[in-house]
Amino acid sequence: MAVIGVGNMGEALLGGVIRAGMTTRDRIVVSDADPARLEKVAEAFGVRQARNNAAAIEDAQVVLLAVKPQNLHAVAEQIGDELAEDQLLISVLAGVPVSKLRTLLGVETTIVRVMPNLPALIGQGMSVIAGDSAEPSQIELVKAILETVGEVAVLPEKHLDAVTALSGSGPGYVYLFAEALAEAGEAVGLPREAARQMARRTFIGACRLLETSEQQPEELRRRVTSPGGTTEAGLKAFEELGLRDIFKAALQRSTERATKLGKG
Repeated sequence: MAVIGVGNMGEALLGGVIRAGMTTRDRIVVSDADPARLEKVAEAFGVRQARNNAAAIEDAQVVLLAVKPQNLHAVAEQIGDELAEDQLLISVLAGVPVSKLRTLLGVETTIVRVMPNLPALIGQGMSVIAGDSAEPSQIELVKAILETVGEVAVLPEKHLDAVTALSGSGPGYVYLFAEALAEAGEAVGLPREAARQMARRTFIGACRLLETSEQQPEELRRRVTSPGGTTEAGLKAFEELGLRDIFKAALQRSTERATKLGKG
């Protein structure tokens, strides 16, 4: 297995594969444009370093491409001539369709797009696979890799930009909501650190309950909302200010941005 790009997602998936024992450390090679980052990750996980991207994929059965989209053209020039048809390329690049990858790489290597998210760093990620032209066995392999860092869904590639907007960018929305909740707590008179602690723990506890309960979010919301009570008053403010429309607008813009990245 070759991992090209060992930023957050590359490192998270590398760690998941090793912890799950899917392959041995000596059968994994990593490469990255940042020599210091490359050395740090290679040493931390006990895997091999490649002198360049082309060397990294020489003997790989699976190539995990986890570079930033803006670096794709440079990387494609380095590995395009080296990729073989019997290799499996897994792309983590947001907004970059398989058709563009195939054009840039110029090979018939099977390409599967995936979209994990930041909680994959602690094994709590949500990942989506799109491998419209991949064999079922290849999808199962990719699924097994991603399941080492969280839950996995398989969808047609046409949904990947929306997936990027929802689960890929979603953690950022959650952190903003937690940040805003703490700031609102300060605004009604709470000390800053107390407001931050309460906002943090409220999100953690509510999400844990959502994960462990068989009830849907709307059912849990109703459980905490007494008629005429404080929660109802706060929720009415959200509805009056158009919170649902705000979420729709955020996902629409994020989806459009993902699509634009793919055309850049």
